[in-house]
Amino acid sequence: MLEHSPRFDLDTAERVARERFGVDGRATELTSERDQNFRIESASGERIVVKIANATEERALLEAQQAALMHVAARVHITPRVMHSTNGESILTVVGGDGREHLAWAISWLDGRPLALAARRSPELLADFGRNIGALSSALFAEHRDVGHRGEQRVAHRFLAAEVGRADVITRRLLAHVARCTELFGDDRATDVRRVERDREQAVEVARVHRRPAELRSTARSSAVPAPSN
Repeated sequence: MLEHSPRFDLDTAERVARERFGVDGRATELTSERDQNFRIESASGERIVVKIANATEERALLEAQQAALMHVAARVHITPRVMHSTNGESILTVVGGDGREHLAWAISWLDGRPLALAARRSPELLADFGRNIGALSSALFAEHRDVGHRGEQRVAHRFLAAEVGRADVITRRLLAHVARCTELFGDDRATDVRRVERDREQAVEVARVHRRPAELRSTARSSAVPAPSN
């Protein structure tokens, strides 16, 4: 998938923001994996993030992301807002220098600082962090419960199931390293290792359930994945 990543330069990102989203500003590329993200800042201080998707990305998956964002944004204030283009579109098509088409969209910019860069993590900061993570998790759970299995939701499930399937291989390798470190340093982390292994097995089972026909999912969910303990 990485070979299909967009390779837009700053000038092109600025042009997309100006012509398609009506924001004339300077572009700064942000960290990304298989797509591209650009922060656009205008002279007046307006800032948005233009997101250019991988050439293989399905529109339905982006629609699912946007639906989740809009649902959460109505409930949690620390959520980016989905931006619309000058034509009223939330997803549009842009063409790269190599002639390939990519889907693009934009969200509002959120001011803030990564927790990892905080010089001091006070109890108040961590408590606020926990409250906001809880609010986000609650809103996302409600979104999943309310929307059911519409088209874009099913696409998202297929995508996430595939990602979990790949993560299983990586996690197995990491668990071997953890076990080896325990042997070398004599540090008793058996409980942590068992917890990671349990979480891995549950994640893989969730991925397997989502690959099953829809009529089998309800019974599989109730029996295959135990509810987390308090």
